[in-house]
Formats: sequence, C-alpha cells, structure tokens
Amino acid sequence: MKKALFIAIVFISPYISVGQIVLDQTDLPQIGDIQNMLQVDSAQGVGLSPGASGENVIWNFSSLITGNSEDTTYYENPSVTLYGSSFPTSNIASKRWDSQENCYQYDYFIKGSSGMKWLGFGACWNTPPEIFISGNFLLFPLLTYSNSVNHSGRAVFDSISPNTYNVIYFTHISTADAWGTITTPSGTAQTIRIYSTETAYDSSYVSGVGTQNNVTTGYYYKWYEKDLGWPVLEIGKGIFSNVDDNIQYAEYAASLVSGINSIAYSDNSLSIYPNPNNGVFSIALQNTVAKSEVEIYNVHGEKVYAISNVKRITSNEIDLSKFPKGIYFVKIYDGDEIYTEKVVIQ
Repeated sequence: MKKALFIAIVFISPYISVGQIVLDQTDLPQIGDIQNMLQVDSAQGVGLSPGASGENVIWNFSSLITGNSEDTTYYENPSVTLYGSSFPTSNIASKRWDSQENCYQYDYFIKGSSGMKWLGFGACWNTPPEIFISGNFLLFPLLTYSNSVNHSGRAVFDSISPNTYNVIYFTHISTADAWGTITTPSGTAQTIRIYSTETAYDSSYVSGVGTQNNVTTGYYYKWYEKDLGWPVLEIGKGIFSNVDDNIQYAEYAASLVSGINSIAYSDNSLSIYPNPNNGVFSIALQNTVAKSEVEIYNVHGEKVYAISNVKRITSNEIDLSKFPKGIYFVKIYDGDEIYTEKVVIQ
C-alpha cells in the first residue's frame, strides 16, 4: 500500500521560563496554505533523538542537515479537487505530488474541535481511485499538555473484487508529552509536542475470510507552534512515513512564518514558466486586475524580490539567477485577492 501522506521568529534564552501553548481549531491548516517540509539527511535522521519530555523543555535541532528532498503540500477547497465529490463531508483537502507515480495525491479531512479527521484519499495509482478511511483517525489531534486520545482507522485497498481485497487497520495513542522551546535551521518557536504510538494490522480478505499478514508498530514525535498549521519538526517511523516503515525519518518546516504559507491559491490565475528553471522565468497572470504587485520569498520567509505594476496576461520576465538554488514562493497581490505559486531554481 502506498503511504498516505505529506509567528514571528524570536530568540528565547534557555534560562527564561515560558508558558505552554494551547492549540485550537485556528491552528489547523487553512484553505490556501502551502506547507513546505525539508527532509533531513537520511543518515542523520535514522539516529536522531527526539529529546526529553516534560515541561519547559529546550530542544536544539539547529544542526539538522537537509537531504535532497522537499515535500510541498497545498491545502484546497475539497469541492474543486479531483476526487472531492467522493468526500462530500470534507471541509479541507490537501494535494501533494507523488514523484514515483507522476501524479498528485489528494487527501480529504474534516476539521473540528478535536483536530483533523482523515476521511480518505485518491490518486492515479488507486484501484478504485478513492480509498476511504473508516473510524475516527486524527492526523492532527488537538491536545493540551499531558492529555491523550486513542484513535484508529481502517483502509481497504488493492480491491480485486467486492470479495477480494486487502485491509490495514491502524490504531494510535497520541499524548501531548512535552512543551517548550525548539530551534531548527528555520528558527526558534514555542511549541507543544505530541507523541503517537502506532500499531498496524495488515490483512487480506477472500470471500469474507480474513488472513492477517503482519503486524507492525511505529511512532511519531511532532512539535506544533501556534498558527503554523503543521509540525515545526517531525521525527518518526511507521505506515505514514515517507520512507520504509522500519526506518526513522525526520523533516522540518521550511518556514516558521505563518503568513508566508497562509495565502489564497489559484491554479488558473497564475502561470510560471519554465518551472523548474535556472533563475530566469516568466510570470503570466490571467483573470486579474490590470496591474498587480509581485513579491518573492525564500523558504525561510525572507522577501528576496519585489516588483510593482505587473501587467495582466502579458509575459513578465523575472531574473533570480544570482540567488541560491532552491525553492521560492511567488506571491501576487491582485486587488483583494492574493495568489501564490512555488518556483524551483536549479
């Protein structure tokens, strides 16, 4: 089975006690957000310690080394996505590129007072093209320090016929086991950590008779700050890993500035080409006002370029060839609307 799944920065002295944060629904992802996670080098990630639990902990992960992969997730209105009609109760969907299958995977959720409940997903490699998750599995549980929640889900996949299919049933116990201050290469933030243990049962069914293939266990440590919408840092292994189930991985948010990620998104109004590029590319605007403002940010939320009076429809060339290679975000101010798109400089 393919794996489903994808504030201002301040300096805080390790000798200053800070208060714990409390997450609520406003801290969940919003439609229009763009989540960019940088994967830690696999050799470093395998042995990375999550550090201590408890109150007012100081975690220093400033020496993390990134590998060659970035994961970018777009949060969208489910009604305008490819499989949205199959998940009518969903109020937010995510989209991320599957490089192995060369297509997007769409995940569907319900945001509520307890967190972000996962409903299922669809992608080009699914047969049938939608996979539904039964149960009450919270991909992002909202917990206060020392509180826990038991949650689980059941996914049917590889359906050969109505009577022949495979199932993964997974259970999680999630606990807010720590709070304090964390530092990554992206900056410093006050966070609460949620630690989840996982048990997954993989079974095959033929004519209603089930055979258990194997049982695996996993774990996840996720640090959350206010307003960001996704982990500042994640360390773990299990069926929701981006790598092998039995190998520990680590990834961290490329930016801790929520305003760079919380931007309205539209595939139809902004076109960038070529993308990827060598730093020289063109921007074309459709269905916008006569002239717009353009700002470009790096993955750390720093504005590196700005231009006014960008014309609609016509091509507008941008030259960032003197800037370092990597991922940048083009942000368009168009009257009351804001659009964004990722551009990759190679």
